Order: sequence, then C-alpha cells, then structure tokens
Amino acid sequence: MIRPVETKMTMPNQLLGNNEGIENASNVKKPEAATGEQPDILAGKHECETCENRKYKDDSDDPSVSFQTPTAISPEQAPAAVLAHEYEHVRNEQAKADREGREVVYQSVVLHGGICPDCGKPYISGGETRTVTRGSVNEEDLKGLVLDTYA
Repeated sequence: MIRPVETKMTMPNQLLGNNEGIENASNVKKPEAATGEQPDILAGKHECETCENRKYKDDSDDPSVSFQTPTAISPEQAPAAVLAHEYEHVRNEQAKADREGREVVYQSVVLHGGICPDCGKPYISGGETRTVTRGSVNEEDLKGLVLDTYA
C-alpha cells in the first residue's frame, strides 16, 4: 500500500458532525479557485534549500563518464541529465563488450526517485545501468550438443 509520508488535511464541518456549510465555516480554507490565490509551491515560487543544493556524483568505476565530481543539477533538468549519464554507461559497456569479443545479451537503465523530506516534491535520486554479456558462441562448439530424439 502506498500512502503519503505526511498528510495535512482540513476537514469540512459537515464531516466533523457540524451542520454549518463550508461557506459559513470560518476555520475551513476555501479552495484556490474560490480565493484566486495559488500556493507558492504550485506556482513554482517555492524554493526548497535541500532541492536547490542537491548534487549528483557518479559512483561507478568508469572514469570516462560525466559527474565524476559532485555536480548541482536543477530538479527540472535532473531526469534528462541522469538519463543521459546512464546512457554513457550503456555505450561504454557495448564498446567494452566489442573489444573483448563478447555479446551484449541484456541492457537496462533504471532511474530512481525519491521524495524531498523538506518540501515533499518528487525528485530523481539517481540511476542504474545493468549490462549482461556472454562470450561469443562458436558454432563448431555447439555441434553434437543437441540430440534430436524424434528423428
């Protein structure tokens, strides 16, 4: 089951057992459409220090990819930047397999997400590339390995 980490909710008076309507209740915040106001976080004006100071660094043993030193990326640019970084690993693993005479059997890229503990906004927390290779198959080595019992 998925649920929010913290929920702040104002209950209308009808749900609390009072007979007053929402428009008569003084302690219930009216919807944004009724007041014409928009919270700063929805308007893009909210600046979270944690999100603004988030940095990304590659922790693989591949020195030829980006983010070798901690690099600040805006929350809006992080998905594209992390994905591009992970595809650098994909290309490098393909080139390594070619050099070693191996065949790439499987490759995948996964982006990981998180929720900022300070402002509650989702963000990209990193990425992961998986590569599976196998040695090249020699057709001569396969002869005689399969027995056809139906012939």
